[in-house]
Amino acid sequence: MNPRSRRARLSMLLGVLGAPLLGGCISEDAGYQDVRKVVASRTGHEVRWNHLEGDDGPRRSVQELLKHRLTAETAVKLALLNNAHLQAAFEDLGVARADLVRAWHLPNPVAEAAVRFRKSESATIDLSVTEDLSDLIFAPLRAGAARAELDAAKLDVAGRAMDLVLEVRSAFYSFLADQQILEFRSTVLKALEASATVAQGLHDAGNITDLDLANERVLYDEARVNVASAGTSLAASRQRLNSLLGLWGNDAAWTADARLVDPTEVSLANVESKAIEKSVDLSIIRYRYAAAAKRANLATADGWLPELKAGATVEREQGEWSYGPLAEVQVPLFYQGQGEVARARAEMRRQRQLL
Repeated sequence: MNPRSRRARLSMLLGVLGAPLLGGCISEDAGYQDVRKVVASRTGHEVRWNHLEGDDGPRRSVQELLKHRLTAETAVKLALLNNAHLQAAFEDLGVARADLVRAWHLPNPVAEAAVRFRKSESATIDLSVTEDLSDLIFAPLRAGAARAELDAAKLDVAGRAMDLVLEVRSAFYSFLADQQILEFRSTVLKALEASATVAQGLHDAGNITDLDLANERVLYDEARVNVASAGTSLAASRQRLNSLLGLWGNDAAWTADARLVDPTEVSLANVESKAIEKSVDLSIIRYRYAAAAKRANLATADGWLPELKAGATVEREQGEWSYGPLAEVQVPLFYQGQGEVARARAEMRRQRQLL
């Protein structure tokens, strides 16, 4: 074989072996910027993964926002910075990235050594090194499925962030409503308290009956119960909002004096088609369906293709060394991965039905 041909074959071999190594160099923030772009385009707000951004920056932003009275927009910003459940959801990106790194891994070689002793002769030494070629061949298929799962994880995290935005807005408006209800009922209570005081004076003067006085007292007592009930609802709304914002202790002493605005009419034309077109949940299932289909193909190929290992062997016998190539083949005679194939196909059908 001429030197040029040898160099060409060597380059091809290094390319095949180096692809998993290059593919394994996946950045730690894989998918993070995509999540930020999706959330920003859908909600107009930025979301951060504190593990990558560092806790000091988000903490300073939280303290700066708490210096002012809360609005719906600042409440959403606080939640996207400080909600523990959202930060936990970001770890799904880390898990999906780890699966992608594992899918692109270069199989570790296996080394074997044996020594045999004889009475009349010197010891015989056997050395061998093998590499799993099947694992290397299937790396692109595994990586394709893992990449689809990472895409699904990105949309899933973005969807959770958007759900949080909606939930925070709803909780904030509920808090404002409960606050206004308490104000209204407190005003009613003051009026009925004054009315009950006047009625007591009129009753003492003999100008109204006992029944009229009792009616005034009943209305006053009912108003006191309503105020207490409104206060309890307001406290519950505030606590729910604190939980979504990730606030506790001194940070929970925020104020919000905004009032509910008058509702505006919203057009519902083509709302269903728009929802389907922009649905993040449907996009997630599409990616998971693609990943399941690729895993089904991988399981089928893996079940029928023999497990291949190649390497080199070295032997020392009677003081002389000999060497040569080594190949191992696991013949799929009794089991062709039927269980893995059935599981992968069932998962693929499940995702298709969900879609």
